Amino acid sequence: MQRSKICSLDELKSAIENQSLLDIKTQELNELFTLFFSKIPNSINSTLEFANHLSLRTRILKDELLLSSENEILLSLFNTFKETLYKELSYEEFCDSFAQTLTYSLFLAKLNNDTTK
Repeated sequence: MQRSKICSLDELKSAIENQSLLDIKTQELNELFTLFFSKIPNSINSTLEFANHLSLRTRILKDELLLSSENEILLSLFNTFKETLYKELSYEEFCDSFAQTLTYSLFLAKLNNDTTK
């Protein structure tokens, strides 16, 4: 898996004021979207394959949450979990639990959605 970062929030704020930087970042973002949408997803043919695909996405989300330990909103949520659910909860356990809850909740929502949207 290739990890890519277009820019930080500070770079984005400065890009708005700098047209040439904004053009460069716009081009990089367009290239990233082109790469993303050019990949045809592999079909999933078994429950094991499906579980592996979901676990990969859950792991990616967990890793991103772990890297976001300075995010005030995320820290507030972690502290709320810790105070109300499990006082011994570590930040890593929180990230893992939150990633699993979010991934599988979205899956169940999609599974139970009978609309075409």
